[in-house]
Amino acid sequence: MKENKGRKGLKIGLWVTLLVLLATAFKMADDRFEVSKNIEIFTAVYKEVNLTYVDETKSGELMRKSIDAMLGSLDPYTVFYSEAQAEEAFTQRTGEYGGMGVNVTPIGDYLVITDVFEGFAGEKAGIKIGDKVLAINGKDLKGKTLEELSPLAKGAAGTELTLTIKRPGIDSTLSIVIKREEIKIKNVPYFGKVNETTGYIHLANFMHDAAKEVQTALTELKKDGCTGIILDLRGNPGGFLLESVKIVNLFVPQGELVVYTKGRTDKDIQEYKTSNRPVDLNIPLVVLINGRSASASEIVSGTLQDLDRAVVMGSNSFGKGLVQTTRQLPYRSQMKITTAKYYTPSGRCIQALNYSNRNTDGSVGKVADSLRQAFTTKKGRTVYDGGGIKPDKDVDALANDEIIQSLQNQFLIFDFAVNYVNTHTNTAISERFNINDADFNNFLTFTEKQIERVNTVNDIQFDNLKKNLKKTTENQSVETAVNGLGKAMVAMKLSKIREDKAQLMDVLSLEIIRVYGLSSMHSKAQFLKDVTMIKAIETLQNETIYNQYLK
Repeated sequence: MKENKGRKGLKIGLWVTLLVLLATAFKMADDRFEVSKNIEIFTAVYKEVNLTYVDETKSGELMRKSIDAMLGSLDPYTVFYSEAQAEEAFTQRTGEYGGMGVNVTPIGDYLVITDVFEGFAGEKAGIKIGDKVLAINGKDLKGKTLEELSPLAKGAAGTELTLTIKRPGIDSTLSIVIKREEIKIKNVPYFGKVNETTGYIHLANFMHDAAKEVQTALTELKKDGCTGIILDLRGNPGGFLLESVKIVNLFVPQGELVVYTKGRTDKDIQEYKTSNRPVDLNIPLVVLINGRSASASEIVSGTLQDLDRAVVMGSNSFGKGLVQTTRQLPYRSQMKITTAKYYTPSGRCIQALNYSNRNTDGSVGKVADSLRQAFTTKKGRTVYDGGGIKPDKDVDALANDEIIQSLQNQFLIFDFAVNYVNTHTNTAISERFNINDADFNNFLTFTEKQIERVNTVNDIQFDNLKKNLKKTTENQSVETAVNGLGKAMVAMKLSKIREDKAQLMDVLSLEIIRVYGLSSMHSKAQFLKDVTMIKAIETLQNETIYNQYLK
């Protein structure tokens, strides 16, 4: 009897399995049919528009707009690269290119030099931070984007290009000839001793050899007597996932799970474990992050937090838990596509934005706090998914100051520093450099003239109020009241800037040192003026406090 029941159960199990397989097969067939059907429809529409639309069309532009619109409905990391853009995509992935060795940022109508890498072509030719690029090889750059600049600026090593620039403090334009050279962006632009026992490593990227550069820095600092390390990942946008695994491996044993990925296909389900001998399992470690620390930076900080191997300090990280893969397409084009999500050892995915569930206006909302799940670190501390990496100690006061953030984001601090450098050519600069009260008052006057650039949440709400009132009333007294409110808001901004004087004087001093082109000195100056850095140093100097964070 039991045998019959067993056979009956086996038959039922086989039938259930068969039904599941059949259902899966039917779904796959349906999916393939839907794909084929929609490709056929799209091809027909594309053909009709190109052949019969009343005005002549540009078939390449039509197709590119179609592709961009389709991918734009997914997430900002899934992008298509034409053949012409493929080299730029390679540069982004590797950090190697033939060019000038500078960073440019759109500020106003033009692209402005915001970084000059030491020892490369731009510095050798005399390019300075703050130079406004008016033209390259005679081609006007007014209103151009970074994407439009890149093919003009980058090229084969040894070839020349001519920059027409406007330098603050000089009335006439300058023409500078630069010979392109192979640029290998450093992952670790600076490392050194903070004091007799504390070492500092600034990791700016996760390109090729990032782990080797960190290992070299760590080894040198240990040889030099450092018994505690600060690993600075602030502003680091990420890069290669495998480099992040190798960097974690410097501090944790072989065979430890660092991160795993899950996607739609079996090949997108992978575990990444440490495979090498660590450099140091016990050295106290503080990792610094902020809102611009993303992707691989969050793997390193999140994993070291999950394993209770480091104290994480700063402000909440960006929240990018998506993995991209590059696919080769016909005619030497490429596509970078999001294929998986990554998870730290505790099981949390730190992706902050939910691209699969857009709002009615097409915007993307953050994962609601009520939907965030709790996980535990190796020692049982509580951590959460769905919102980036939350530091063990939030000490980044600037991240919570809306006015200072706006001054930085709108480049007012940068612009003031550039003007300062170009009008104080004989100023003695060291890591202890500080602006004085007169300089701060000059900054206040400078900012007041451009106060419309200082945008806050209140400004957005005020602009909406003005638009709504304009639609509903033309009452003179209402308009007068609104204008009065606008003036009051300007006064409040200037008052807040005055309240932030002490912090802003440090921020301005640091930016002036950086704009002078003194990158190593800038790093050393942070040890004295950067609130987050000072707290990290204090923590490493006090074993009791350090251990309390990890309890």
